[in-house]
Amino acid sequence: MYEQRGHCYRLLDQHQEAIKGYVKVIELDSSKEWRHHYNGMTYSGLRQYRGALQTKKTYIGLRLIESANWIESEQVAYAYTNIGLACIEFSQYQKAIDRFDKALVINQNYTDANSGKEKATENLK
Repeated sequence: MYEQRGHCYRLLDQHQEAIKGYVKVIELDSSKEWRHHYNGMTYSGLRQYRGALQTKKTYIGLRLIESANWIESEQVAYAYTNIGLACIEFSQYQKAIDRFDKALVINQNYTDANSGKEKATENLK
């Protein structure tokens, strides 16, 4: 119930309410990776990148436990790109570049990872 409530609020751009739903469901069972993923998306929507970064790291950790094959998927490229974008917000440009590079190993044509890397590289100069 709390997870569905979080989804509904997130889709309505009511991010604070969405976080309440996701936090509650994570408190009840933190082993479900998608709860962390959607919570991270919600933090990103609020531009609260510290929360987004932490939840994305938890999400990736749980997904890696779930399946060794996942490391080569488009979803992990997307997750690494989102972590890279959060790192840019904290002026952690080298960390951002490292994350974008991980995404680009999976898909060298991933536009968001390429543009994020360009931005981080420019800011690093």
